[in-house]
Amino acid sequence: MSMISGNRLFQKVRPDRDAKIFYIFCEGSCRENEYFNYFTEISSKIKLEIIPPNEHQTSPDKLYQAAYLLLIETEDNSDPKYELTLSDEVWFVIDTDEWKDKIGSLLKKCQKHSKWVVAQSNPCFEVWLYYHLHQKKPSFKNMNISKEWKTFVNNSIAGGFDSRKHPIHIESAINNAKCNYSDIGGEPDIACTEVFKLAERFYPFINSIVKEKIDQLRTALHRHNYNYYVLNAPVISDKEFDDRMRELQELEQATADEFCSFNVPEAALRGLAKRGSSRASLSSFNFSNTSHGINISPRISKRCG
Repeated sequence: MSMISGNRLFQKVRPDRDAKIFYIFCEGSCRENEYFNYFTEISSKIKLEIIPPNEHQTSPDKLYQAAYLLLIETEDNSDPKYELTLSDEVWFVIDTDEWKDKIGSLLKKCQKHSKWVVAQSNPCFEVWLYYHLHQKKPSFKNMNISKEWKTFVNNSIAGGFDSRKHPIHIESAINNAKCNYSDIGGEPDIACTEVFKLAERFYPFINSIVKEKIDQLRTALHRHNYNYYVLNAPVISDKEFDDRMRELQELEQATADEFCSFNVPEAALRGLAKRGSSRASLSSFNFSNTSHGINISPRISKRCG
């Protein structure tokens, strides 16, 4: 099975000819593009067409002009690049930090079209990334500055937000961002984002696929855990094991599941203790006596030296 820490968790699926298309015009050229690309070609029912800005063409007005040129047929533009259908949706993912005074114009222009929507993040897209692994709105100095958010998100998520694996927490991100959302006159408050509205539109097409992959990953990681601690027959390296257990911890925290526990006979625990210094500190486990032996709730393993 493809692991979540690899380049791609899902096998590519070619969209059907009548698949619903989400055209996503991003202000940012890197982070947003990497994030939404995670969900491309997951389901045959939808297609995410991510369109980054041209160089120095990142303003809301420029994004709208690009969308109009690519999607709308006119006398001067008889052959646009994309064929927009009635079921398709057009989204503009915008940060309020730099374009706060320009977004109103984009909103008015989008009102002229059916299913053209603006998703703002205040102050930046990193707000949306933050809510993938955190339930509560944060509090830190200079929360209105994008640069501070980029640093904060990298520090608040172990190893920083990884667009190769963390987008799988999209359902948690939707719930967390929605619960913490507030606005003033249509503009999101600080630490709020409207990207959850876009996610709510395309996630129903892929939620069963995402949940199936989460279950597969959880099963595989627990199997490695059993091989590692009970059978003393690991098939992956210590580093791979630690990385995958960390991924499992993130998954189960994000999906509000408790860690699965393993009922391990005392003999197996004694075997673990004998080889403990080369494996893990017993302090990284919760122990409780049971009628069948000892109940171990695994956590991230810690080196003993």
